[in-house]
Amino acid sequence: MVTTEKTSTLVVPANAVVTQGQTKAVVMVSDGKAAFRAVQTGVSDGTNIEITSGLKAGEQIVVVGQNSVREGGPVIVAMPGAATVTPTATVRP
Repeated sequence: MVTTEKTSTLVVPANAVVTQGQTKAVVMVSDGKAAFRAVQTGVSDGTNIEITSGLKAGEQIVVVGQNSVREGGPVIVAMPGAATVTPTATVRP
């Protein structure tokens, strides 16, 4: 049963969003180092989650190891472009 359908929305893997206190964040890659960025989230289908603010299409985020990386810590990009944020057509929770 579809309760909400959105088109042209920005989504990331749900496990890419980490919680720091009461703030939701993603880990960005900047010059090979981790940088946490607060985001606002919307609907989720359990696999992907909508990002309503704090992230733009094309930005690179960490999707493996994001729970153990520290701010400013080194990040090795194993698959360039694999974790680049892209808009998607539909999110169905």
